Amino acid sequence: MIAQIFAPLLSTFWWILLLFIVIGFIKAFKPYLKGKMGEFAVVAHVKLYLDQDRYTLL
Repeated sequence: MIAQIFAPLLSTFWWILLLFIVIGFIKAFKPYLKGKMGEFAVVAHVKLYLDQDRYTLL
């Protein structure tokens, strides 16, 4: 009985379930990705704009 109700809904709206999973994955890893992108931006600016002889990147 329940399978007869949910089977057509799942076959029609499978993309919504996939969208919720992707959004949840992005929200779970957003702080990690934000940190990595921030570190990359800092390292890139240090290498481009600071004097290599005077400043050392740790």
